[in-house]
Amino acid sequence: MTPGDLLTLKEACARMFRGSITPSTLKAEIDRGNLAVYQIGRRYYVTVAGLAEMVEKCRVTPKARDHGPERDR
Repeated sequence: MTPGDLLTLKEACARMFRGSITPSTLKAEIDRGNLAVYQIGRRYYVTVAGLAEMVEKCRVTPKARDHGPERDR
């Protein structure tokens, strides 16, 4: 697969995420602006590169742990 290959949402779920997400999850990311989509006819397509960009946009940065005030001993 090359970065510019077009995949349907169903194909993207199966090939890139091994079925762990559904097309509706990708549609939600499209609505959030995290995934570029192409509509050809009635079908929606995404690229491999677009999916990689989406994964980076959805990356969660761990919060610093708050250890709270020191206790008197």
